[in-house]
Amino acid sequence: SRPDGSKETAFRVSQQPIEFSAAARVTPKVIKEANKEKQYTVDAEYPQIEGDPRFDKFNREARSLITKDVAAFKTAETVSETDPGDETPAEKVDSNLDVRYEIRYATDDLISVEFTGSDYERGAAHSNISSTVLNYDVKNGKKLALADLFNAKANYLGAISSYCIKELKDRSKKNKDSMLDDEMMKSGASARADNYKAWAITRKGLWITFDPYQVAAFAGGPQYVLVPYSALKDLIKPDGPIGSFPR
Repeated sequence: SRPDGSKETAFRVSQQPIEFSAAARVTPKVIKEANKEKQYTVDAEYPQIEGDPRFDKFNREARSLITKDVAAFKTAETVSETDPGDETPAEKVDSNLDVRYEIRYATDDLISVEFTGSDYERGAAHSNISSTVLNYDVKNGKKLALADLFNAKANYLGAISSYCIKELKDRSKKNKDSMLDDEMMKSGASARADNYKAWAITRKGLWITFDPYQVAAFAGGPQYVLVPYSALKDLIKPDGPIGSFPR
């Protein structure tokens, strides 16, 4: 705000731990497009790591992930027969795709990036918000699945689900305005792989994102739970990607 307190502007600060040993740097790349004829706009951002060829495969993976999403959005707009109608407000006539990212963890060996996409279809009441996470094993040049972190046959989904449900229920009791719903939690946070696609690696634990409508109403926004490695210590693969993390 100004010194007198006027002209306040809201902002958000997030910590993005990046620790590369070489002179590598993260550069945001942007896909920006406005199509007046087809009435849509695209503003999508994704990271590229420059200055070290070891990250070339990660760069291709990140670029491919976002360019595919953009292509799918544009294709949907091309085939869409939605007529917004003459009474639709001007701000709801255009469809739009907006994608942003946050780096949850980045070292020479592991990179975890969370993308948040907001997809609005003309005439709709509100945007659809969805999260996608790219967890990448730089050393072995491959995208990680959640199962790659744990011992074979370990019930990691059960452990993660139990922790998340307890945390969400405690949060609901403390904050009645959280819009968390018990029935939605039972389904949206149950021990199913589909419920835990948006997981990210952090220093202290696995960062789980639940999209709107998964465990809470849309107005409640996305819900986040940090599952500490100490809650999973007996399940984590000792020689796996996070085997050396403190527990």
